[in-house]
Amino acid sequence: MSEGDDKVTEDPTDQEMEVAKNETATESTSSSERPDTQTQLDEIRPSLGRKLQEGETWYLVDVRWMKQWKKYVGFDTWDRSEVGEESANPGPIDNSNLIPSNEEEDILKDHLMEDLDYSLLPEVAWTKLSSWYGLADGSRPIGRKVIEWGMYVKHLKVEVYPIRLELGCHPLDQNKKVYKTFSRIEKMSQVKEAAKEVFEISEDKECRLWHRYMTSHYEQVKENDVLQECGIYSNQLMLLEVKNVDGTWPRATYTQGTMNPTRSSDSGASGYSSSPYNTRSSGSSGYSSFSNYGRGTAEPGLCGLQNLGNTCFMNSALQCLSNTKQLTDYFVEKSFVKHINTNNLLGMKGQLAESYAELLQTVWEEKYSCTAPRSLKNVIGKHAPQFVGYAQHDPQELLAFLLDGLHEDLNQVKIKPYVDMSIESEGRGDAEIAKEAWDKYLLKNRSVVVSLFQGQYKSTLVCPTCKKISRVFDPCMYLSLPMPTERNRWITVNLVKLDPTQQIEKYKLKLPKQGSVGQLQKAVAELSGLDRDKLVTIDVYQHRFHRIYESKDSLSLILDRDDIFVFEVPVNKANDPDWVVLPIYHREHYTKTFSYTYSGGQYTQSYTRLFGLPILVAVPRSDTSYASIYQSILKQCSRYMKKPSDVKVIEDGSNKANDEEMQGLDEVDDSLPADGPADGSTAEQMETQNSTEEEKKSNDNDTTEQTQDNKVVESGATENWDEDENEGDAEKKDEVIEGEPTMFTLLSVNAYGSQTLISLKNDGSQLKLGGSMYLACDWKDDWKEKCYNEEEALVVVEHESVKAEEEKLKKSMNIGDCLTLFMQEEQLGEEDPWYCPVCKELKQATKKIDLWKLPEIMVINFKRFSYNRYWRDKIDSLVDFPL
Repeated sequence: MSEGDDKVTEDPTDQEMEVAKNETATESTSSSERPDTQTQLDEIRPSLGRKLQEGETWYLVDVRWMKQWKKYVGFDTWDRSEVGEESANPGPIDNSNLIPSNEEEDILKDHLMEDLDYSLLPEVAWTKLSSWYGLADGSRPIGRKVIEWGMYVKHLKVEVYPIRLELGCHPLDQNKKVYKTFSRIEKMSQVKEAAKEVFEISEDKECRLWHRYMTSHYEQVKENDVLQECGIYSNQLMLLEVKNVDGTWPRATYTQGTMNPTRSSDSGASGYSSSPYNTRSSGSSGYSSFSNYGRGTAEPGLCGLQNLGNTCFMNSALQCLSNTKQLTDYFVEKSFVKHINTNNLLGMKGQLAESYAELLQTVWEEKYSCTAPRSLKNVIGKHAPQFVGYAQHDPQELLAFLLDGLHEDLNQVKIKPYVDMSIESEGRGDAEIAKEAWDKYLLKNRSVVVSLFQGQYKSTLVCPTCKKISRVFDPCMYLSLPMPTERNRWITVNLVKLDPTQQIEKYKLKLPKQGSVGQLQKAVAELSGLDRDKLVTIDVYQHRFHRIYESKDSLSLILDRDDIFVFEVPVNKANDPDWVVLPIYHREHYTKTFSYTYSGGQYTQSYTRLFGLPILVAVPRSDTSYASIYQSILKQCSRYMKKPSDVKVIEDGSNKANDEEMQGLDEVDDSLPADGPADGSTAEQMETQNSTEEEKKSNDNDTTEQTQDNKVVESGATENWDEDENEGDAEKKDEVIEGEPTMFTLLSVNAYGSQTLISLKNDGSQLKLGGSMYLACDWKDDWKEKCYNEEEALVVVEHESVKAEEEKLKKSMNIGDCLTLFMQEEQLGEEDPWYCPVCKELKQATKKIDLWKLPEIMVINFKRFSYNRYWRDKIDSLVDFPL
């Protein structure tokens, strides 16, 4: 179209475009004769509740379109106001919000969530809806298969995000990237066939597939492995290697001592040497799943385990187990093969034993200084879902699972008999009872793990009523030993005394970790000589009271980083009939200048912020007037707050300054040119402008207060608003209490001090003060700089307790101390009682555990962590254990 045509042709209006759009949508769906809304509802509703069936295809629909369709047909009984209305017609199905722009492949945007971004429809429902409404431009059907999801516990799930892999062919061309999508339930052989098709490799060519798990490290995959069981995730590279014509593999020539791809003069266009990958053998060895890139000469057993991603917990447990000579010899010498039990329902069909043996063969050969235990991790994750992925875990948990799994995989009892484990202990010696218990245990459990790692506990229970003694001997494989710990903690507090002349005093208190705030107040009272019942403990944060503690509160609520203040008050209970204690904040006003986006002009906005130390002020209930509260605050802050008369700021002096200013202004007027100011303003206009600026400055405080109060009115607190208070702004600034001009005004605020609730009036009346009321001192003009010494307010002197040296917690202890604590007698808790066969009821018996029989190898772990709701504490003391 020419430029002239553009000028003549009129653009269609928005209304015309909307009509055209509706006509197009109607034409696209009218051919299918869409049924009425009730028929649609009757046909679609039953299919939405159907269960998933493996192999079915379900379709994704934008959740907004689905919600609109439900409104249109009245799907929800509570939302039927727009049923059948054309304005509620959802129109063609639009899935464009689920698909990345300019993407031709069948992929979705990342991180989409069901019921938030999309809805899932079975194929029968999708077919009907798409035939009735059609598809909008830029949309396409998004179908996904139902698969069996999970490595250990299987459940049906729609695979919304299949695995998208990058395919490459050796030698790798970094500039050519081919991506293909695979289901998690597909095998590696299917990935290999897809790669051969992509790179046009003939069927008669022998190939093998490599998985790149780090930037420059690869491992060969097993063709029968399923994707979801191999730890494969999207966008990883799968590399196809084709066998040479002479029968060799391109990766056959190793780069000595490393598996990183290296530059080579004869590497061809790819720039890589002919062997950037490595396994133990070029054939189909069972050990080829370990990537051994530290090839060379190494000491047996001195082989590092690569961190696969937060797997240091697993590597540390494996290294410990690898260095138990008896068990390692059993696997390296392949004695385990004859004991593999594939029929044990509690085992893993021998997979764990074989995978662990494979790892030990690699570690104890003299060829590798490092290897990646990926295959063993996959086997562990397959049978223990808690270890799937790359989250951190406790090495003791992994070691316990590994030993239990190896025991069941190598259990020589192929068919476990029924064994009555009840043992009569009355009148029999410990040795006789222990032997019978152990013999019965061996009837069902006999393996190398039992021989090397399992011993016996002796558990003794004594009824507190009838003194019945119960002795039980149980097998054990681990010792989880508690550590003798410091049961106290140090807490630093700041004491604010009622005497306003006293400075803040810092104390360091040693208190029980499980103690209460009441114990803290008792300790402060003992050191300071004050009455503990007249102390209030508060967490002060950013110049406000963050939390006021009760005496019964636990000390665990107080963190080491908290600033804890203890205030002395004249009352010993909250609802005292004679006194009311008020939390007081200090606030100052400031302004910010902003620019208009388009006009370029500027405007200012007033704000308030807290400063200084918040205080508690006690006011007699007999006199709760504005002036009484004001004077109480002055008295409490007298150490660091001056009166106006002390700084000689009086009204006469202020007037004198104004007279001098006016006189100076007259002199300026005389010096002006005859034709007036340079900008065209008259002297009268300048005087008016100056007067206006002074008036604005004098009302800054009131403007700020008014701005804040207006915000409260918008939030609904209109009942606290004094409609007449703005009328007296000028008088309020010049208020006088006991001959002194007021430095601040009092307002009721919220607990954060950020919002004004009501402005208090100084009219001599008694104010109604509630127990949960917070007051703020809003300082006027520059009175804060003249009268409030913030540095002095926060001066702290140290009590002698601060200088007391803390006890050293990081001291060494002997393993005997831990064993003594482990075998210490204790009483059962209320949640874990024991049933006494004599008393015929549950009792909180005393319990004692002893080590009756020690195994050849005892696994010991120390309980170094303690947890509560707010923090985790680690005991990092050294433990000496003589060998």
